[in-house]
Amino acid sequence: MTHRHSPRIAFVACALVLLGALLAHAAQQPRYRVYDLGSLGGEGMSSQASAINAKGQVAGSTQTPNGDERAFLWSGGVMTSLGVLPGGASSHALGLNDLGQVVGSATIAGGSRGFLYSGGVMTDLGTLSGGDYSAAYAINNSGQIVGGSTSSSGYQQAFLYANGSMSDLGLPPAAPPPPLPPGATWQWVAGVGQAVNATGLIVGASYAIYNAQNISDAQVLMGFSSQSGGALTAMSPTMEPGYNCWAYAVNAGGDVAGMAFFTNPFMGPTHAFLKKGSVFTDLGTLGGTTSMAFAIHDGGWVVGQATTASSEARAFLYAGNTLYDLNALAVGTNPFLRLTRATGINASGWIVGYGYLKSTGSEHAFLAVPEQAGRVVPASVEKLLLLNQ
Repeated sequence: MTHRHSPRIAFVACALVLLGALLAHAAQQPRYRVYDLGSLGGEGMSSQASAINAKGQVAGSTQTPNGDERAFLWSGGVMTSLGVLPGGASSHALGLNDLGQVVGSATIAGGSRGFLYSGGVMTDLGTLSGGDYSAAYAINNSGQIVGGSTSSSGYQQAFLYANGSMSDLGLPPAAPPPPLPPGATWQWVAGVGQAVNATGLIVGASYAIYNAQNISDAQVLMGFSSQSGGALTAMSPTMEPGYNCWAYAVNAGGDVAGMAFFTNPFMGPTHAFLKKGSVFTDLGTLGGTTSMAFAIHDGGWVVGQATTASSEARAFLYAGNTLYDLNALAVGTNPFLRLTRATGINASGWIVGYGYLKSTGSEHAFLAVPEQAGRVVPASVEKLLLLNQ
């Protein structure tokens, strides 16, 4: 017997299937409550969050009432200035571990130094031999610190600071692979350490230049990894000159996030990437041309910044193989006109970064907390957070 189905019934069936798919997608899509962390200078002064730890403490930088820049640690709803180094005028917090130890960069008389803030004391980390500048970008729970410092070479070099001593991580052992332009000579000259995980795996970026006697000539940038200060291994989606790569973050499993050229060597555009094993994934954009990844948690979620079709910079979350505009995930009252960059994410999915306030247009640090059943933020902390909304 032949059955004939009404076109109307078929249409309704298709519509129900589509609705079910949309509802399933909506149920899986993360949702966030967004809070303004404030600033030490008041609503009209700026602040930026750089990192967040497992306890929900946040490190970053803020303007004071007179406009000076100060590193801060936000904990339990309270933002505290970390001060400056002797003779200095400003400081910036760039990294944070689960013990509440903060690293960053602070000015001194005639220069700038990486610092460690621990137990209420800010310590100058110094520089590599012959250097006059350093900055510390990350610290793990073992106290290993990575960053960049100038040296007697005249270039910035990646460093590992451990047990009270700063050591040069060196450069990748081989020149960038061929093909090279006719007559080209390549030489690795500089680097910076950006992140270090619990096992001591360090990632960052190294610079190579074409005809090294002239720094203004063509440059190549490649990500690197190093286990506890061992030999550097270069990384890039395409291991050829011009496919620039910068590794910004690494999680406990060794997954790496950063930015790279996937097409058009020497020109780009730059796209955020996630590297698992030897496989690079281009995370794409939010309709624009560029994106950059700055942090990754142990589950593989990545946060950063991407442009829209109108070239507007927006904070993003990459989760479940999907790149989300963090602004579109906000629920409830959101004090921000636009979240422009996400810089940190912890194991609980809490995200920090900065954006522009609706009230004043000032740039402020934000904390975005996943919306879940039950209370995530302690009531006492949420009360303090809401004072800034």
